[in-house]
Amino acid sequence: MEGVDIPEVDTLLFLRPTESLTIFLQQLGRGLRLADDKECCTILDFVGNSRPEYDFSHKFRALVGKTNKAISKEIEEGFPHTPPGCRVELSKRTQEMVLRNIRQASLTLKRLISMIRQFQHDADLPLTLANFLKMNPHIELEELYIL
Repeated sequence: MEGVDIPEVDTLLFLRPTESLTIFLQQLGRGLRLADDKECCTILDFVGNSRPEYDFSHKFRALVGKTNKAISKEIEEGFPHTPPGCRVELSKRTQEMVLRNIRQASLTLKRLISMIRQFQHDADLPLTLANFLKMNPHIELEELYIL
């Protein structure tokens, strides 16, 4: 959908996995454009439940700007700090699944390899350390050296 701008879009279906926070936010932004007669945008994420390496904490933190500990609290309290006009709703079962994912999420060698393999699908940049870190701002350089 590069270059496509349809402000009237009121439903997004996330079907494509991405480790890139930038691409996630671009996808999300497609539905957040304002339009006459548009009351809300519903986003259905079908990726997170089917891919164990999907990292919920970074996606939610991008929305509320919190740390891992705080993002768990945000989820438990129903996201009281979302941007004005935004609301995140999770069923009890989904909330439990997301919180479990956040507790278990860590950068492992296996996950890093998966992210490197996925890079070419998420970015139009050559795979370099600088580009990898640019596309994955939630990863600190020090984390890579520890692995």
